[in-house]
Amino acid sequence: MEEQLLKKRLAKVCHLLYRQGVATLYEGNVSCRVSDKRFFIKKTESSFRTITPEEFVLIDKNGDPKTTGTPSREKFLHLKIYQNREDVFFIVHTHPTQVIRAARLRKEGEMLDSGGRKGEAFDIGPIPIVEFLPPGSDELASKVAEALKNKDRKAAVLREHGLVVVAKTVEEAFDLTLFIKNRCEAIV
Repeated sequence: MEEQLLKKRLAKVCHLLYRQGVATLYEGNVSCRVSDKRFFIKKTESSFRTITPEEFVLIDKNGDPKTTGTPSREKFLHLKIYQNREDVFFIVHTHPTQVIRAARLRKEGEMLDSGGRKGEAFDIGPIPIVEFLPPGSDELASKVAEALKNKDRKAAVLREHGLVVVAKTVEEAFDLTLFIKNRCEAIV
């Protein structure tokens, strides 16, 4: 897919996430795989509400920017997931309070029940909850990538932090994020 179109689709999903109350102005990030060695990721300090296609930074597989701007500090979390999962083309990382609260109701090592069942639109099964680790840290990136390494995993909750959703399309990533947020709203 053409790079400008990819950035437009990323900007559109950011606007939708903001309007649905899943993303706040600056917290969180989205990314997409351009090739095995190149990725677009939201710039640091770009607003979900007003982001434009120009506010996505092209980075290489080492996280080095190839266009102007500072990529999200969570770039390594995204890159490690892409490294482990060739089937993932889009990642949405948000901080919905409903998801954070729902995870608080679970003990360490427990999974969050997504409510998605076999044969339903979102057959995603239990969602792993990753222990709290400092945002932007290599340790957090490794733990999330490990939690999502199996191809049947489409999401992970980061305790006291947020939600990471992986998908083949940007639309699927948006839909899954909204689905999980709404299910967690019902739990808490």
